[in-house]
Amino acid sequence: MDKQVLKAMSHYLSPVSYKRDDYIVRENQPVSRMFFVTRGEATKNENPPEANFIGEELLEWVLDKSFPTILPLSTCTVRVVSNDAEVLILEARMLKNVVSKFMKYFSNFASLSDIRLTWLKKVEIFEQMDEQVLEAICKCLKHMNFNVAKRHILQEKKPLKMMFFVIRGVVLIESDSALEVNVKNTCEIGSFYGEELVHWVTTWVHKSFPAKLPLSPGSALCSVRGGPVEILALKADDLKSVVSEFRSKFSTETTLPTDSDQPRELTILKNVEILKTMNEEVLKEVCKHLTEKTYKDEYIIMKDKQMEMMFFIISGVVSVTKESSKHYLREGERPNHSGDELIQRWVRSKSTGVSAELPTSPSSFWAIGEVEVLILKAEDLASVQLGDRIG
Repeated sequence: MDKQVLKAMSHYLSPVSYKRDDYIVRENQPVSRMFFVTRGEATKNENPPEANFIGEELLEWVLDKSFPTILPLSTCTVRVVSNDAEVLILEARMLKNVVSKFMKYFSNFASLSDIRLTWLKKVEIFEQMDEQVLEAICKCLKHMNFNVAKRHILQEKKPLKMMFFVIRGVVLIESDSALEVNVKNTCEIGSFYGEELVHWVTTWVHKSFPAKLPLSPGSALCSVRGGPVEILALKADDLKSVVSEFRSKFSTETTLPTDSDQPRELTILKNVEILKTMNEEVLKEVCKHLTEKTYKDEYIIMKDKQMEMMFFIISGVVSVTKESSKHYLREGERPNHSGDELIQRWVRSKSTGVSAELPTSPSSFWAIGEVEVLILKAEDLASVQLGDRIG
């Protein structure tokens, strides 16, 4: 970089001291400063000490005209590992002052779209998405401001009209469901909410979108203590438009493969790892007990309740929550079912002749929007004789 620019930046540097085990920055938190370690040692993501310059993400941010409302997120966690450390810091707003005077020297750095990409890629489903699709989604992100405490951004059991990223303030997440007690109850800067919408839209990409959006599993509202709230919102209609435009970028495997020589139900069972080597006659007997059922924005199976049934997804997407972690099951993917514990119980019971108690579900399963499943009740499965089960 030009010496004139570096000299201008140096005028804004100020010293700060850190002690051992102090965190200079944390991964996925907004970066508001650049740091230059002048004495001592710091480590990035617990790797060998090498972090002498921290905050390069701000170089991607300097052309962002939305300053100061959106900052890039740190891509690493930096911790002091020496007894102490001396650091020179450059505040983001001071860097902005320098850039405004020497804009031509920063023209090769990333654009606003790049900064927003770092926010999108915090969400697992976006990490795996085509870069061209993400660029298009970035253009749809909209700033929204809320200045009234307890004002709703989203309401529980109302249409999930957006997902959002918090870029200022604190958002409360509330739910009337007792099963949500272990889910985070606040979204602060750098956090997001409503990713179910993305899973729902991408599940239906190769079909006609259902007339109704899925319902929000919780309420999102402005915190009393957090002051004004600003979010980056991804509206449902915008997301549907982008996904429809780039259909070819998404997998076309939206239904389970079928075999013209066998019933759909048998194909579904054979796609379950624990059942695929089982005697086909036994599986055909199991098929007789499968029944179709539709769920709409409700629990299919509840955590810590006895597993009286298992299910196989025919269409739609289901969120699976266990403690504070969440993942998703959808049609056409493996696995796309629940209840391996019931199958294991069935096999053990037939092998030993001893009927065990029904297992409890380690997770809760929530239908996002309308979901069609095949249900297999535990009592019906238990009535099937295993015989020579390995084919």
